[in-house]
Amino acid sequence: MLSGFMQNSKPISWTPKKLKLFTHYNFTNAGAVVLSESEGFAAPCVIAYNCPVCKKIIIDYADR
Repeated sequence: MLSGFMQNSKPISWTPKKLKLFTHYNFTNAGAVVLSESEGFAAPCVIAYNCPVCKKIIIDYADR
């Protein structure tokens, strides 16, 4: 497993269904798991682990 980061210009969230429209509410409403939000000018960022063998990215959000 290689440690690294997932980054985006918008909040990073897991949602139970694909969103058709981006709004801050859609990414932070009930049912969404917010992994990272922006802080000032910094892009949202969350620690992620990459397994190059099985081609999976794992994000531990237990401390979120």
